[in-house]
Amino acid sequence: MATGGNLNTPVTELDFFEIKENLKTYLRGQNQFKDYDFDGAALSVLLDVLAYNTHYSGFYANMVANEMFLDSAVTRNAVVSRAKELGHTPSSTKASRAEVHITYDEAEPSFLPVGTIFSATNENNDSYNFINTDVITIAATGGSGGVLAGATASIYQGSYRTNSFLFDNVAESSPKFIIPSNSVDTSQLHIRVSNSSTDSTGYYTPWDLSSNYTGLTSGSEVYFLQEVEDGRYEVYFGDGIVGKKPSHGNIVTVSYLETEGFLANNIGKYDVRNSRRSFSIGDANATVDVTSYAQGGGSPETITSIKYYAPRSYQAQDRAVTAEDYKTLVATQYGDVESVYVYGGEDAIPPLYGKVFISIKPNSGESLTDTEKESIKTTILKGNNIVSILPEIIDPEYLYITVDSTITFDPSKTIMNAETLKTAVNLDVLNYSDSKLEKFGNNFYYSKLCSRIDRLDDSIVGNETKIKLQRKLEPTIGSAAGYIINFYNEIYHPHDGHVEGVVSSSKFKYKDSNGISVDSYILDDGNGNLNIYTTSTDGIRIKIIKIGTVDYINGSINLVSFNPVQDDSSVSIIFKVEPKDLNIISSRNILLIIDSVNIKLKEVGKESVVGTTNTTIANESTSSGY
Repeated sequence: MATGGNLNTPVTELDFFEIKENLKTYLRGQNQFKDYDFDGAALSVLLDVLAYNTHYSGFYANMVANEMFLDSAVTRNAVVSRAKELGHTPSSTKASRAEVHITYDEAEPSFLPVGTIFSATNENNDSYNFINTDVITIAATGGSGGVLAGATASIYQGSYRTNSFLFDNVAESSPKFIIPSNSVDTSQLHIRVSNSSTDSTGYYTPWDLSSNYTGLTSGSEVYFLQEVEDGRYEVYFGDGIVGKKPSHGNIVTVSYLETEGFLANNIGKYDVRNSRRSFSIGDANATVDVTSYAQGGGSPETITSIKYYAPRSYQAQDRAVTAEDYKTLVATQYGDVESVYVYGGEDAIPPLYGKVFISIKPNSGESLTDTEKESIKTTILKGNNIVSILPEIIDPEYLYITVDSTITFDPSKTIMNAETLKTAVNLDVLNYSDSKLEKFGNNFYYSKLCSRIDRLDDSIVGNETKIKLQRKLEPTIGSAAGYIINFYNEIYHPHDGHVEGVVSSSKFKYKDSNGISVDSYILDDGNGNLNIYTTSTDGIRIKIIKIGTVDYINGSINLVSFNPVQDDSSVSIIFKVEPKDLNIISSRNILLIIDSVNIKLKEVGKESVVGTTNTTIANESTSSGY
C-alpha cells in the first residue's frame, strides 16, 4: 500500500487542466510515483480519462443544480417547470386582432361561418390571413346607394386548426393532450368533449379554462393548461373530484388558432390616410373597411419574463389589488406589451378616488386603440379587480429628446471614413434610446450618453453634445381652444429678459391681422410670454398676437384661444424647449425617446466640421418634420 505524501486532493476545481494537475500532484505525493514523468508516460492518457470524467461529472452536477432553481435555470423547459410550481403558466403567442366592417352592395350571404379567410396586406405588401372565430351575422341595412347589408366583426391573424383525441383512461389513468403547435394562441382555444365518435352529445358546449381550483366541483366542465417541452401546450382535465373527468371513450376535440403573432400588427393603420383597403374576403360584392387596425399580436413569454413574473403571479393569485398586481396581469395576459405603468387614483392630479390608471406602451406603435383598451378591461381585468375600483387605460405621454453632437476625432486611429463613423454614432445613440430609455421609469442621464459616444471608437477624442426636449400637439382645427403642454422638467431661464426662443415651435398656418393665412411659428420672449410670429418676404419677423405663457420652473406652456388653420403641414405642431438640467427625468406615465440625432465630425486640430448627418426615428409619431 502506498504511503507518504499529501493525500488531500482539492475537489473544488471544474476546469479540465486544473483537475489533471491536481491528480498529478496527488500521485507525485505517493512514494511509487515520486519521480514519475507524467507528461511523457502512457499514464498521462489515463489521467486525461480521469480528468475528463471528473470534468463532465462536475459540469453535469453544476448544471443540474442550476436548473433546479428559477433564478439560475437556463433552459426554457427548466424555467417553465419551476414556474409551474408557483402556479404561473407562461403566456402563449398572441394573435393580432382587427375590427372591420363588411359591406355588401348586392345579394349577400346570411352569415359568414367561423374560419372565413380575410386576406390582408401590410404597408410592405406582406400577406397575412385573418379569420373570424365567431359566426358573423349579415344584417340588412337599407339606405341609398345600393348598400344592402353589412356587419361589424373581430378578426384574428392565423389559421384555424382542429385535432381530436380519444379519452382512454384504461391505458392511462389521467390522459393528457398535447397541442401539436408551438405558435398557438391559447386565448382562442376551444375544448369540446363529445360522448363518442358516433354520438356528438356535448360537442356544442365548450368547456372552460380554469386557472385555479377554487369553487370547482366534480361536475365542473373545465380543463387545465400547462406548457410542456418545445414550447407546446398540454390540455388536461380534472380527476372527478376537483373538475369533471371525461368518461372512457369520449372524444376530445381541440380547436385552436395558429398565428404569426406580432408580425401582423398595424395592418390597416393607414387605410384612411392612404385611401387603401388592407382587408378583403374574396367576394367582389363585399368591401372590408377597418374600424380598428390590427393590434395585440405578441410572441410567447420569454425566459426573462417568466423569471420576473412567476413569483409576482404567485403573489397576486389572479387578483388585482395592488399596482404590481395590475401590472402583472396585463404584462402576462396581453401579448403586445413593452412596458406598463400603474398608479392609483389617489395619486392622480387632481385625485380621482375609486379609479386605477394603467398606461401601456405596446411593442408596435405608440398607444392602444380604444378597442384594445376595452378588450383588456373586459377580458383581463374584469373579475380580478376589486368591484368598487374602476380601471382606466390611458395612453403614455411621450417626451422626445433631440441630440445635436459635434464629435472630435483622429482619422489616423480608425479604418472608418467620416460617413461610416457618423452612421455608427447615429445607430449607437438610437440603440441607447431603445435599450436604456423608452420604458416607464427610465431616466436620461447626459453623462452616460456622452461617455457612450466617446467609447464607441478609439478615434473619438471627445464630444460636445447639446440636447433639447420636444412634444407634439395636435390642435383642434376650426375652433379656438386652450392647451397645456407639459415637459415635466424645468426649462432653462436664468433670469427675466433672457434671450428669446428657449421655447419654439414648428411652422403652422395662422391668420394674421388681415385675416390672411400665413406661415407662422411660436417663440417665447424671454419674459414668460408666448407670441405667434410670421416672417415677411424681406425676412423681417412680424408679431401677430400673444397666444399664451410659459411656466419655466414647472416646465409647461399654456396656449390660450389657439386656432391654427387646417393645412397639410399643421396636422401636428412640434414644440421644442431647452431644459435647465441635462439629466431628463421620467415620471408617472412619461416615456423618454431620442427622436432625432444630428452628428457633426471635426478632425483633431481643425476648426471646420466634416459635414453633418441627421437621423430621425422612422416612426409616424416621432418624426418632427422640420
